[in-house]
Amino acid sequence: MIFDYPESQQERVHEPAGYVSYKSFRPWLRDEFTFRCVYCLQRESWGQVTGEFELDHFEPQSLAPLRSLDYLNLVYACRRCNSVKLDQQVADPLTLLSSDAVAILPDGVLVGHRTESKRLISQLDLNSPKL
Repeated sequence: MIFDYPESQQERVHEPAGYVSYKSFRPWLRDEFTFRCVYCLQRESWGQVTGEFELDHFEPQSLAPLRSLDYLNLVYACRRCNSVKLDQQVADPLTLLSSDAVAILPDGVLVGHRTESKRLISQLDLNSPKL
């Protein structure tokens, strides 16, 4: 379904290296995450295409500066989710946001089946009425 998370943990397709700025990874991450926010699944085309989506270090640069250019530490996120997350450290969303770890109820409420998934849902307020 269009609003479902992947059935199993999403595997990375790309792993480019050698860039001097994490922003250079944008085209790779857009493709990797199929133009969607990894957290809330908002599609890039549903919002303002320019400037609405950001590159998020799920392990924040302030806590892990050596991972700032680590492609595997980057995800594609909408501005809303990235701004709610800020410098909170979260586990890899690819391991926590799959259909075996979360379910979307008919009313749109996101329910975690694992403790870590429940924590991520709470941290990012993924059940906000705004979503």
